[in-house]
Amino acid sequence: MKRLVIHAGMAKTGTTTIQDSLGKACEALKSDAVYYPDWRPYNHSYELAALFRGDSKAGYYYRQFGAETDEEWEAERERLRLQWRAFFDSFTEGTAIISAEGLEQFFAEDVEALLEFARPSFDRCMAVIYVRHPLTSIKSRWEQAVKQLDEPRSGEDLLQECKRRTRFGAVRRWSKAVGEGNLVVRPFDPQHFQGGDLVEDFLHSIGLESLTLTGEVEAASNTSIGHNGTAFLIQFNGQYPQYRDGKYNADRGMASNLEVLYRLMRETADETLVLDVKFSADEAAAINREITFVNRFLSEAARFAPVEASAGKSHLPDPDKLPPAYVADIANGLLQLLEREKADRRHLGREVKRLQEEGVELRARLEELSPSDNDEDQ
Repeated sequence: MKRLVIHAGMAKTGTTTIQDSLGKACEALKSDAVYYPDWRPYNHSYELAALFRGDSKAGYYYRQFGAETDEEWEAERERLRLQWRAFFDSFTEGTAIISAEGLEQFFAEDVEALLEFARPSFDRCMAVIYVRHPLTSIKSRWEQAVKQLDEPRSGEDLLQECKRRTRFGAVRRWSKAVGEGNLVVRPFDPQHFQGGDLVEDFLHSIGLESLTLTGEVEAASNTSIGHNGTAFLIQFNGQYPQYRDGKYNADRGMASNLEVLYRLMRETADETLVLDVKFSADEAAAINREITFVNRFLSEAARFAPVEASAGKSHLPDPDKLPPAYVADIANGLLQLLEREKADRRHLGREVKRLQEEGVELRARLEELSPSDNDEDQ
């Protein structure tokens, strides 16, 4: 039998760990009739969005590709189609796995477009989704929203949007598209991982428990930017968003090298980001309906507890209360980067000058060693 396993997220559930583990072991996995694309990135969200989302130009892949014309973009999409079709048809028995947390954002028609493309190559298509408790999901989504902020907005506005978006719509869409019998929903909780390991849990959930492939979940420090860091980004990203009109914002420094800033912020002393999220009665009721729904797919021991309504406002980082010492540390870190860049440029300039001088000397020597025209005549 030939089957396709679609790891469809959700975001912030160790997807990078699973993707890197499968991608780095893709050649070894073939001996067990397990196939994972051998090209990078190992996260397939960008390519699949470019192929199957209704608006293919709305995604990251289009911005990075930088097509000058519609024809150039369509030619690239056709190249992607052929690449994926070749991968799907590269074997006759076994399991193909694709992994894309971006599939969580696919509308029902996008999911159907992907499955319509894939089904002719497989006897069975199934999906795996990892879910987090809504409370932890809201906190994670809020921090991500701060990082991706593209207009001035308050932390409270972002939190309300995250509460509204904390739904298990992806579980509904994929269960309808592939059928509940072909959908596996797992809790993103180390206490419930098979063998205490996320990758082992993933493989076990799709019937590949005989494989010994493990992965280390990314440490929180690799993603969190701290209490003051998020307060800083609410102001900075709101004033200077990374993108404007679908392109890098020319008014923002290092717009195309965002990770440089995040790395600097993670290296700067900061308070741990702790969000005390409050729910009104209506909010708690809506989220608890979602919890009741997703609990149908989880084992009794792994089911989510309901959230409680409480009075008062959530305590969030406030840009107006950002400690001056933190801003000074960030500014100093950027200045140090600039100093290193200037030093590198001076060194490069000296090397270029030295090589130019050596080139002049070498040409002179070659001219001295070259036979004269008279010598050639003789």
